[in-house]
Amino acid sequence: TAVALSANTFSRTNYDFAGWKDENGNAYTDEQEITLAEDIVLTAQWTPKEYTVTNTATNATFESSVDKVTYGTAAVWTVSANDGYTVDESYITVTIGGSAYTDFTVAENATNTTMLDITIPGDALTGNVVITVTAKLPPADVTVETAINGTVESDVEKASEGDTVTLTVTPEDGYVLDTLTVTDGTTPVNT
Repeated sequence: TAVALSANTFSRTNYDFAGWKDENGNAYTDEQEITLAEDIVLTAQWTPKEYTVTNTATNATFESSVDKVTYGTAAVWTVSANDGYTVDESYITVTIGGSAYTDFTVAENATNTTMLDITIPGDALTGNVVITVTAKLPPADVTVETAINGTVESDVEKASEGDTVTLTVTPEDGYVLDTLTVTDGTTPVNT
């Protein structure tokens, strides 16, 4: 007797329905018409979901490009900083399915120690992935030269690109600040 299989009503988190199999390994599609000579037992087949990946790098390069990930299979991206820049775990952000994800691991690449491997375990890959890497210049020394008729102090000894450095200027009694010159290496900075 020919009958159509009922439409699948089952679901499984992070998996897509992939059809049916009987106890002999025969595959059937959803709602397929089959001829039955006897009762059969069908088992639902599932495939792990795939999700898209968006990589964004500033002052860095993704050396390996993974544009899709599969639930249940760990994914690794290799990234390197551009010349003169550094990258570490604090410069990396990851979102999965629109939510921040912080349990990724970062390790030195096994074959090239100037690169980092970013790894996300397979059970965490439950939505589209966005990885953002922003490499920065290494922190520079903040040097305060000797002041005449007063003191100048910095709140930090080192600063990175984009950091705020606060200078405290204290003139000696009877003096006022005449000039203060701040440079980035040899280039004057607007203060």
